[in-house]
Amino acid sequence: MNKKKTLIILIVIAIVLVGAYIAYDQLSDNVAPGLLPDQNQSADTGGDKEDASHAEEADGENTGGKSGSAPDFSFVDADGNSYNLSDFFGTPIVLNFWATWCGPCRNELPEFDAASREYEGKVQFLIMDLADGVSESMETAVAFVGKNGYTFPVYFDTSLEGMKAYGISAIPVTVFIDADGNIASQSIGSMSGETLRKGIELIYQE
Repeated sequence: MNKKKTLIILIVIAIVLVGAYIAYDQLSDNVAPGLLPDQNQSADTGGDKEDASHAEEADGENTGGKSGSAPDFSFVDADGNSYNLSDFFGTPIVLNFWATWCGPCRNELPEFDAASREYEGKVQFLIMDLADGVSESMETAVAFVGKNGYTFPVYFDTSLEGMKAYGISAIPVTVFIDADGNIASQSIGSMSGETLRKGIELIYQE
């Protein structure tokens, strides 16, 4: 009798684990748009993740926003040219941290591409790929951007200096920085076009 009870318990546990895995897998494809901190709601994100040794996707979390001067950090473009974030001060900045393995990141990129075209010359979009050379490479990101026909310039946080400077442990993360180099809002989660434009309104007015 004890053996039968043990077997039944093991079967029940196995069913529960399989059910949980299926539920997570389904929820990961239904990503809600990220919300700005001043909306007092949390972004509900999920998405698949192949390698999160250095970064991971958000799971129902919002930073609540950060303020103050935007931390400076160094990064490169696809040609290997080096930049500092401060090089772009004087223009409102939309700084987005992402990776190709991040489902919510992939979901929001079309909105960022459309907005970058709409605000070209007015707002600087820094779409910052976390190309650490382990879970992501520059080549992978460049191929992904080209395949999808995105026109925004992609940059690379190869040393993860930016990720560390902004205390990022989950992606996507979007930081809205005004022309004076101050953070107006920082949020975790996949954004809808409407939410993205609300963030831009915090740092840029026609």
